[in-house]
Amino acid sequence: MTDDRHDDQPEPGEGEQQPLGAFLRRQRELAELTLNQFANTVGISNAYLSQIERGLRRPSGAVLSSIASGLHLSAEAIEAYAPKTYQPAPSQVLAAIEGDDQLTARQRTALAEMYRSFVELNASRRPQRPEENGASA
Repeated sequence: MTDDRHDDQPEPGEGEQQPLGAFLRRQRELAELTLNQFANTVGISNAYLSQIERGLRRPSGAVLSSIASGLHLSAEAIEAYAPKTYQPAPSQVLAAIEGDDQLTARQRTALAEMYRSFVELNASRRPQRPEENGASA
């Protein structure tokens, strides 16, 4: 039996069950793109895309935006699958980077992305606090 649906909308209830990486892999496969082709289109490495699809890495907003664009999906469609995360207070480090007029815009962007990747890496290695995983006190 085949499914004749050709739209990119999830089945009812599918959004809660299917993790972001699995959703992205399915959309890539529906677009008939190999991992290598899609990674090149999005501008990330094959290894990084593979880790995202397997749920080992959480992509930044910029990477998710590139992925959404590459799959011809809206950011909202992808955000529906992204895990809800704890949002810390704005970083003083990022504010300092943005406010430093001795750096070019490109340097500020690169520095900010590097800082965010370190913060995300450290957060992924820490156990979650109850308020981060949806548990109530």
